[in-house]
Amino acid sequence: MKNLCYLVLFICLNSFSQSVKVDTLFLSPNEKNNSPLDKLIYPIINTGNIKIDSLINFDLKNRYTFDEAPNLSVRETLTQWIGDQIGYIDFNVTYNQNNLLSINIQTEGCAAYCTNWISYFNYNIKTGQYLELNDIVDLNQFKEQLITDKSNQFDRQLNELKELLKTSEINLDEYSSLHEYYINCKNNADFEEFALYDYCLQVIEECSLPNAIKSMTPLIELKYAYSTLKNKLKLPLEDKGLNYYSKTNDLEVIYVDANTIKISLMIANENCAVPDFEGVLYKSKENTFEGFVFSDKGEVYESKHHLKIQKINNVLEVSSKDSVENWQLGAFCWIEGKYTAR
Repeated sequence: MKNLCYLVLFICLNSFSQSVKVDTLFLSPNEKNNSPLDKLIYPIINTGNIKIDSLINFDLKNRYTFDEAPNLSVRETLTQWIGDQIGYIDFNVTYNQNNLLSINIQTEGCAAYCTNWISYFNYNIKTGQYLELNDIVDLNQFKEQLITDKSNQFDRQLNELKELLKTSEINLDEYSSLHEYYINCKNNADFEEFALYDYCLQVIEECSLPNAIKSMTPLIELKYAYSTLKNKLKLPLEDKGLNYYSKTNDLEVIYVDANTIKISLMIANENCAVPDFEGVLYKSKENTFEGFVFSDKGEVYESKHHLKIQKINNVLEVSSKDSVENWQLGAFCWIEGKYTAR
């Protein structure tokens, strides 16, 4: 194993509130690693307080590596944990203000086959405390809503599964297997992982399927603007979503007929720029249109994304069944929200 090299990368998402530096530890892959990817960068938290830094960084590496080597240093632990199977590590800082840090780490490991996953971590940078969801929002008040929202989304996924069976896109054995996994995930009421953003709280729902049917993983998204959680929040989190959506993103709608609209959606600001998305949506119910949009990224394929638009007076509420990762959008390139119709 080559020596690990260390480079400081300063990340500051908000200059007006207290944030921390997130340094980047660059790692070298094991020569025996079979991953087709070649990127190993890991976050090191630097608050300027040695004691707090030690608390956070040791806790983070132990949680991330599932206590691979709890008493070894970050460098030694990662070297041991990566071995010849981990070939990709990268991270995103999604919230870094008000003494709170929210970070996720993407990983890919290859053994008999390659698999990837995302791990989510949240800390109070003033105390070094690892934050549970109940530290952010009162679960006594919030959990019932979470269960209801999750259940409703799974019901829609189960209905779509029935349609796939009816149209013979899946056979009865595949349907039965998927149905069992979906029901088990639906009935799991443990809400542990979450992520903070400038505009919302996202509770992470992971329904893990075997590799052979992983492409059928249900898309469940539990996202809540801070303004809708005001009576439940335990920490001061400001909702900036509406200003961000209305001032930085542009949605143009062309009505073809009573049941069809063409749209052009642009997402661009000082923090992000992505290709325009264009497509045709069809009326699914009164004042609601749904379908797919595409973006030509100048590559050998077009990206295809689900989009739903609900018109309320002169405001368009935009949502999607696809995850942020599927859209390939970062924390500052959010698709969902309210737009002025034009």
